[in-house]
Amino acid sequence: MYEFNLNRVSAPAGDYRIKLTNPSAYIAGISTIIPDNDGTKVITGLSYIDSLVPTLGSQLDSPNPPPITILTAGSIVYHTVFTLTPTGVQYTDPIFNHLPIDPILDDAVIATKRALKKRIHVGELTPYTLTFKNNLPGGAALVGTEIIDEMPPGFSYVKGSASINNTSVEPTVSGRTLTWSNINFAGTELKTVKLILLAGLGVKEGIYKNLTFAKHVASGRTISNIASDDVLITPDPIFDCPEIVGRVYDDKNRNGYWDEGEEGLTGTEVVTARGWKITTDTYGRYHVTCPMIPNSDIGSNFVIKLDERSLPSGYRVTTENPQVIRLTRGKMSKVNFGASIDQVLRVEVQDAAFKDNSNELDPEWSLKLEKILNTMKDKKFRVRISYTNSKLDEELVQNRIHVLEKFLKDTWQRVSPDEKMIIDEIESFYQKGGRP
Repeated sequence: MYEFNLNRVSAPAGDYRIKLTNPSAYIAGISTIIPDNDGTKVITGLSYIDSLVPTLGSQLDSPNPPPITILTAGSIVYHTVFTLTPTGVQYTDPIFNHLPIDPILDDAVIATKRALKKRIHVGELTPYTLTFKNNLPGGAALVGTEIIDEMPPGFSYVKGSASINNTSVEPTVSGRTLTWSNINFAGTELKTVKLILLAGLGVKEGIYKNLTFAKHVASGRTISNIASDDVLITPDPIFDCPEIVGRVYDDKNRNGYWDEGEEGLTGTEVVTARGWKITTDTYGRYHVTCPMIPNSDIGSNFVIKLDERSLPSGYRVTTENPQVIRLTRGKMSKVNFGASIDQVLRVEVQDAAFKDNSNELDPEWSLKLEKILNTMKDKKFRVRISYTNSKLDEELVQNRIHVLEKFLKDTWQRVSPDEKMIIDEIESFYQKGGRP
């Protein structure tokens, strides 16, 4: 409360200004929500304040003592400047000049937001529920507010879908902003807003955040927390996701292609660069659903590999491994892996196969090896060489192994020039003093 006692006869003439120093819980200065009258008021007598505090909508400038007449909002009048003109006559009528100040309204409203569908596809509808609760102390009413919702990029409002407390109320749409104006809250009132947004065709996969808050119109202040919720745009299984299908098969003719009658290999494992592991079924088939989202314009490369350790004992891959394929959105790709049992020609060599202390192969052994190679015509196989029971220097033994490898390759080229033979040099070894 405040009071100024001015003597109309003796008080100095001129303008009298009122300046407020507000408590810390209030915005400095006179109210910006309810602005003052920019004109002046001529004092007509002694002035004092009455103890009755008017409510919002009261006429604060009254020539008579309380009770004060309740008028409509916007009719509140008060002054911060008074003009005193001495007339030599003293009056005793009071002038009521109640001064409004604005509380800090940052938490006047508690806002929440919830997306009813967390994962959607492009072109799909997304329902949202927003709540706003009046949080002013003492159950005070709150008038002149706006509810604002900021839509994510690429989303649009579905006309006719919005309601407040189950009553249809359309917002004003400006770009990505939805605004509900002229919202008033009774003490502790909760308002529930429901609306539906559409994820447009230009929206990419990813997380999209939707924001909502309450704003006080007269002061221009945000008077609630910024509530938000996320939705995840996921690939459409029909239009966006590629698929990979294929089989791991027994490549009996070792031509690197699946032919009719070649059976699948059960329980083998196909792996991807991302660490995914897929096990083949009874027929050797496998299926990878949506392994990645390819670039929408040019597609993307994808690497897939057959784990050779999962093959049955004795089988080796006959096709390219790993394989790189180009994936396109919404299309299926096929990747087959072939494997077959190796035919192995095991050659065990001892010192007697060579002439004494030389690298020259004994003619008797040369003839036997040539006969063996003649029986392997029209076949693909591996040769594994082991040199055993030698009492010679290791370097000499290694040289003899190289001589034997060259003899086998040259002889095979002469016997069967169109066929392929692999000499598994990695498994050629020397073990002094006995068999491996």
